Amino acid sequence: MNKVVLSVLSLFFVFVISFPMISASISFSNPSSMYNLGDILQMNITLSPISSANGFFVASLVCQSNEVQIMKVPYSSVVGENEVFNIKARLDSNLIGNLNGDCLVKASHGDDKGNSLSFKISSDVDTFLDIEGNIFEPLDVIKFSGTATLKNGKDINGTAKVYVNSKNISSTVPIINGKFSGELTLLENIASGVYKVTLQASQNDSNGDTLNSGGESVEFRVKQIVRAIEIALANTEVGPGENLSYQIVLYDQTLGKAVNDVSVSMISPSGRTLSEQSVRSGVKHYFVTNNTYTPGEWTLQARVNNVEATSNFEIKSVNKLGFSISNNTILIYNDGNVPYSGSVEIGIGNNVEVVAINLGVGQEKLYGLYAPDGNYDIIVKYSNQNISFGNAWLTGRAVKVSDLELNNGSSTKTIIWAVVVLVLGSLAYIAYREFSKNRSYSSPISVPKVKETKKLSDLTSKSTISSSYGNKEEVTSVVLKVKNYNELEKYKGSEPAMKALVEIAGLAKRAKAQVSREGNFTIMNFSKSATGNENPHLLAVRVGKEIESTLKSHNRKYARKVSFGLGAVTGEMIVEKKNGNLMHTALGTLVLSGKKIANHANEELLLGDTTRNKLRGLIKVDKGIGGMYWNIQSFVNHDNHNEFIQKFMERRADESKSF
Repeated sequence: MNKVVLSVLSLFFVFVISFPMISASISFSNPSSMYNLGDILQMNITLSPISSANGFFVASLVCQSNEVQIMKVPYSSVVGENEVFNIKARLDSNLIGNLNGDCLVKASHGDDKGNSLSFKISSDVDTFLDIEGNIFEPLDVIKFSGTATLKNGKDINGTAKVYVNSKNISSTVPIINGKFSGELTLLENIASGVYKVTLQASQNDSNGDTLNSGGESVEFRVKQIVRAIEIALANTEVGPGENLSYQIVLYDQTLGKAVNDVSVSMISPSGRTLSEQSVRSGVKHYFVTNNTYTPGEWTLQARVNNVEATSNFEIKSVNKLGFSISNNTILIYNDGNVPYSGSVEIGIGNNVEVVAINLGVGQEKLYGLYAPDGNYDIIVKYSNQNISFGNAWLTGRAVKVSDLELNNGSSTKTIIWAVVVLVLGSLAYIAYREFSKNRSYSSPISVPKVKETKKLSDLTSKSTISSSYGNKEEVTSVVLKVKNYNELEKYKGSEPAMKALVEIAGLAKRAKAQVSREGNFTIMNFSKSATGNENPHLLAVRVGKEIESTLKSHNRKYARKVSFGLGAVTGEMIVEKKNGNLMHTALGTLVLSGKKIANHANEELLLGDTTRNKLRGLIKVDKGIGGMYWNIQSFVNHDNHNEFIQKFMERRADESKSF
């Protein structure tokens, strides 16, 4: 089939298809392709009769299978005489009812009939809705704006109703030239969750009836906001050293329970904030009190954003002493939270010595026990209590209990005599060396060794000497007390808290401190001989602060906390080498004092007076709770301190040994 044949056939089909329109006796002007309700349908219909007829010229609007008559006029047609009929009709519900969709106009007169081109009728409005933001709080204002356009492309003037689904929140604003804007205010008690802002845009006729309408929805979220806090205390009165059990309950804008992090502070009777930490609501927590906490009304304060609540509890007064015996000395300390005044009976064998005790909170006194050489049972009696300390070896000329602080004068005399003896001994040694140069011996002289005995005066002397017991050095001990160690130990190596304790032991070891453990106490001794550091006291408190930071970091991350205290004390120790290891032997009550401070500290490092005095000018301190010990505020040389911590952080690694 060649191109000529194809062209002929194409022309033939066009002629066949267009023949009815060309030969039609009724023709129509072209309508618009789209009409909205309310628009004017204007159309010219030309009748070219093929036969004469007398009757009605009828035009109808046909939409799909439904139709409505829109023109009916009497007319007598004559062949050869054309007549033009003009239709001008408003497409509203009064005329066309609910007709819409694909439509056309058909007309007839006698045997003459014809149809217009098809067009669409719609009552829809194309809309666009926008809101500023997508997350809101109760009482927030939601600003909205948008556009509304008819299907025929024309902007409408009408009304826009904007509302929140299922809530009594709505706003109706005018649509002017296709644009609208307004605001919605959320209810104070609107629940948290996902909601929709819905738009209904409408165009009305002169009677107020809706012609065209449309709409859409936009989602937004309402946050859960804490409106009220309740503090539930298991008890309102605790003794010092006991745990206060509490739970924080939060209520949201609907008074339903909420879950959130809560900032909790403990405030002493003097108004000072003791501790502040973040806890989870709805979970039981504990506040661990200290033996020395001031008696009276304490306050637990809970706060979330700008909402807070308080609840008061009482710490009871406790009048109590503590005792510790080491060799021939007894340490008596105030283990209560009020000043102690009274007498204590100290039984040495069959003899009883009465000592008057006056100790402020946290204070202590050291007493020497003396009796003719021998073993004696030591019993302390006070406040209807009998405390037995077992057997102790004592020396002396008579049975007595002596306040060692009152004997400082005699100690001074002892030191003077010791200096005299040393000088005389040195002179004798020099004379002996000179004498030995001028004399020869046929055989060496064997000098029998005399066994040395330690005396209390030797151990408390301030001079630095060398003996068969090692060197006497000033050492800073950092004592860590894990107050809930027995609870944590159940979980062993699988518990993050135990891993944290291994890590902090590793910190001290990497600083070359001597580390030992006594029950729930870890003792870390920092000496110049062990660490090689010119200022082991500064090194000790730096490591102590890093341990504090490590354990606080653990407590922020994990539900099972480490309840701890750190104390640093400085004093003399005998440092000696045994089996290749340096050993540190404390003189007097140095370690006992460190334990006391650690027991007093609440998740912090506190310094005793001796350590604070050693580091004057190197650290900035203030008095901790109770005003007994020192809390480090900062290191004077921040750069060196930061470099020190950075090096430790870089060298951190899990220790393979159990803690």
